[in-house]
Amino acid sequence: MEEATTPSSSESCRMPLSQLAKKHLFEPDTSELANPVITKLGVPHGHPELGPRGWTARPFFPACCYQPPAPGPRLDEASTLGTHMISKGLGWENHEVEYAPMPLGYLEWGTNVLKKYHTHLKGSEEGVDYVYGAIYCSLGDYSVSPSLLRSLLERWDPNTNTFLFSSGERIVTLLDMHQIAGLPLDGEPYEEYVPLADELDPSTLLYPNFLPRLLEIWTKLAVGGKVGFKEWCDFFHNSGVNSFATKSLEDQRVYTAAFLAIWLCRYVVVGGGPYIRPGALVMAAWISLGRRISLGPPALCSLYYSLRRICTHPIGPSFIHRIWPFHYLAGWMGVYLKKPYGNTTKTPNFPSSRILAVQPNMVNTMFKTPRHFTPKEAHAFLDDSKNIVWNPYSLTMEGVFKPKRAFLISIRRGMLPWRRGTITADVCIAEPYHPDRVARQFRLDQVVPFSPLASLYTQDEIGIAYAFWSHLLSFAPEEFHYFPDDDRVGNSSVAWANWWKKFLKPFADILGQLCNGNMTGKTPYDVRIISVHYNTISSLAHCLIKILWR
Repeated sequence: MEEATTPSSSESCRMPLSQLAKKHLFEPDTSELANPVITKLGVPHGHPELGPRGWTARPFFPACCYQPPAPGPRLDEASTLGTHMISKGLGWENHEVEYAPMPLGYLEWGTNVLKKYHTHLKGSEEGVDYVYGAIYCSLGDYSVSPSLLRSLLERWDPNTNTFLFSSGERIVTLLDMHQIAGLPLDGEPYEEYVPLADELDPSTLLYPNFLPRLLEIWTKLAVGGKVGFKEWCDFFHNSGVNSFATKSLEDQRVYTAAFLAIWLCRYVVVGGGPYIRPGALVMAAWISLGRRISLGPPALCSLYYSLRRICTHPIGPSFIHRIWPFHYLAGWMGVYLKKPYGNTTKTPNFPSSRILAVQPNMVNTMFKTPRHFTPKEAHAFLDDSKNIVWNPYSLTMEGVFKPKRAFLISIRRGMLPWRRGTITADVCIAEPYHPDRVARQFRLDQVVPFSPLASLYTQDEIGIAYAFWSHLLSFAPEEFHYFPDDDRVGNSSVAWANWWKKFLKPFADILGQLCNGNMTGKTPYDVRIISVHYNTISSLAHCLIKILWR
C-alpha cells in the first residue's frame, strides 16, 4: 500500500470526514469482542440482594444477552465522582446548575420557525419526526433540585460513563436521546468544519448555495473569533432591520439555518461556551433543507464529555463554570426517577405541544417545579432502588416495535464521535458508549460486561471519527430478531451479580460519607486552586479501530 499524503492542519480542519478518512486511514475492528451481539442462551439467574453474598442465585432462564462472554478474570473497580471527592478531600464549593442560556428572542424565533418554516424539519411520513419535536423541546425551561443533581453526579463513573446504583448501572442511552430528546440517531455523520473557499462556490454544487452568506455574517459579527448567542439572535431576529423572514426564498433559508445553528450550539451539541461555532453552520444549512443528519451520538458525546470534565477536575466538580447540556439529564431524571418534580408552571404564550406529530418525553419535564431535597433526602432517595425505573417508556405501538433503527444503533457498543472544526483548528472528541453494561434498560438481560473503552481527545487523527461513525451506523435490521415487547423485564446472571458486588464495593464503602452533601471539602478550596495545574487534553487512545496508516 502506498503511503498516504498527510494534509496540512489548515487544510484538514476544512475537509469533510469522507475526505479525511482517505488521508487518516482507520477502519472499524470487526472482531467478535469489538462487536458483541444479542444472543439467546440459558444462564443461571442472579438477583442483587442484601445478604452475606450480596446476591442470590435462582434457576436458569432463557436470556437475551450480549455475546461472546467478556474475557476474565476481571479486577476492575468502581471509581465515581463521589470516590474522587472523598479520596482527594474535594467539595461542592460555589456550585450552581449551569443552564444553557436562552438569549432574548430565541423563544419567539424558534416558535416562528416551527410555525412557518417547518417544511423540511418534520418527518417524511405520518407518525414520524425529524427534528421538529427536538426544536420544540429546546424552547422549554428545565430545572432540578441542586441536591438531587449533586447526589446523582456523585454516582457517575467517568471510566465507564455510567451511574452506579445498588441494583446495577444506568446511563443516558442513545435510545433515550431519541425517545426523550427527539434527536435522530440514523443519517449522515454529524461533523463541524468550515469548507474551503473554492468548495463553497455555488457552481461546485457541494454545499447549499446560501452557506457562504451564513459564514460571511458569522465573520462580520465575530469579535475575537467568537459570536455570542445574544449577538446572533439580535442580528437575525431581534433587530428587525434585516427582516430575513419576510424576503426571498434564500433569505428565509438563511433565517431558518441561522436558527438551527444556535439550536445546535446551545441545545443539541453543547460545548465551548455560549457561542455559535462556525463549523456548525454546515450542519445547520443541510438540516434546514431536510438532509438527515445523525444528531444523537454527538449530542450524547457532549453530555458524557461534560460529565467527564466535571468528575475528574482535581480542584473540584464545580470549579469549571461552563455551560453543559444539563437539559438532557433533567429530561432523563424526569422519566427514570420516580417523582423528582412537582407541578407544571403555567406558561402563557408558549406554543401548544399539540403541534407535534411525535412528542418527545422531555415535553413532560419542561416547566416542571423540582421537588425540594436536602442532601440527606437526595442521598436516601437515590439509594432506594424502588425510586429508579428500568424501562420508563413504551417501544411498541399497536403491538409493533416502532423505533427499530434507533434501537439497533442504541444497543451497539462503541465510541460516540464529535468532530469540532473551525477555520484554523480541528479536534475529535470521542466518548465510550457501553450499552452492554445496562442491558436491562433495553429490556434485555445483563451478563458480565466487557472492560470499558477509553475516551479520546485528539487534534491530529481527526479521520478516526469516520471509523467510529462507520462502526456505530453499521447495522443489519434483517439479522436481528430480538426486539423486546413492553412486557419484557430484563434479568441478570449469577456471574454478573457476583462481579457487580466486587466492582461496586469501593463506592459502596464510601457512600455513607456522601450523605451530608460535602459542600466544603476537607482540603481547603484555596489550597487546591494554588496547587493544581490541570490539562484536559488526553493522548490518542485507539478504541474499536485498526490503524492502517499513521
